[in-house]
Amino acid sequence: LTKNGFTEFQAPKIVAADAEGGAAVMAVDYLGYPASLAQSPQLYKQIMVGVFERVFCVGNVFRGEPHSTTRHLNEYTSLDFEMGFINSLEDVMDMEEAWLKQLCQELPEFLFAEILLPAKFPRLDMDEVLRLYQEATGINSANEPDLAPQHERFISYYVKGRCGSDFVFVTHYSLKRAFYSMVSEDKKHTESFDLIFRGVEITSGAQMAISLFR
Repeated sequence: LTKNGFTEFQAPKIVAADAEGGAAVMAVDYLGYPASLAQSPQLYKQIMVGVFERVFCVGNVFRGEPHSTTRHLNEYTSLDFEMGFINSLEDVMDMEEAWLKQLCQELPEFLFAEILLPAKFPRLDMDEVLRLYQEATGINSANEPDLAPQHERFISYYVKGRCGSDFVFVTHYSLKRAFYSMVSEDKKHTESFDLIFRGVEITSGAQMAISLFR
């Protein structure tokens, strides 16, 4: 990221409110004031991109979610990046894909199982994933606002067989996404994505909506 013009910064870990709306946070008492442990550096990234244009942040984040599942973590180390002056959502996915491929190449000794890395990660929109799922199972999930675990496991199995990839970008989710996600031209989807790895969502991203005030 540094080689691609990004500047690293550190975001606060004790904050006044959650960053994305509706997220489960861990409440703390801050010298008599209500606060919470940060579950994302999102808003700080948006501030700092106005200063440096391209920024990234590495640090612990906290989620007040059930932790006794294979899909939730109360605390983990997160790498977040933000970049200004993009042309489309593709620019963000291209940067993330390049970063992940670099990671796999630089740290092979930590990869205990072979990871399938195609020349380019498959990219399917959410409606296409649900259509393929219905064709394979006969179950109509067309009105779902988000992918369920069974959808994510299915599309991972599908792209592994068709594309030889353990990764798949699923794009253009419904309007039920973080408030800052840009609404697509059809007014029914957002310029957003999840990266699915072997049946589990590991990252999320979006092109941001920009508001100008006079």
